[in-house]
Amino acid sequence: PQRGGGSGGGGGSDRPADLMPGPEWAPFVSIHPPEVDFRTRSLCSLSTSHFTLFNTHPSESLRVISLTTDTVPFQPLDFKPQEVAADGQLRIAITYLPRSLGATLGTVMLLTSKGSFIIATKGFGVTSPYEVQPLIGAQVPTGVPN
Repeated sequence: PQRGGGSGGGGGSDRPADLMPGPEWAPFVSIHPPEVDFRTRSLCSLSTSHFTLFNTHPSESLRVISLTTDTVPFQPLDFKPQEVAADGQLRIAITYLPRSLGATLGTVMLLTSKGSFIIATKGFGVTSPYEVQPLIGAQVPTGVPN
């Protein structure tokens, strides 16, 4: 069960003032922020951001089952299925590794015992100050000595 601050969660006093109630079909489940914005990041430079899942039900726990993405540059970081206690929260980390210049948009799907939730993700890739380029589509031999 997850309660308290940090990566695990916490009680109602840790809730943001602008926390919106969940959807009609899951009113005790809220996500803040509703969108993860990585802003501008250099190509091939890994960044991490978070969103928090709030279980605002006073007596029922919430099972977090899976976390998937639809875009390679956005990936969950060390995600494991777990329970979020009643009136608890869970901080979830997402990474962004820009592979191309310009805007990248994606979604994260969080599957819970109360239903699925979609979180929009976005970032903007710019030229690396080290002039690093991603190896997209490169055929690199493995097991061959240099």
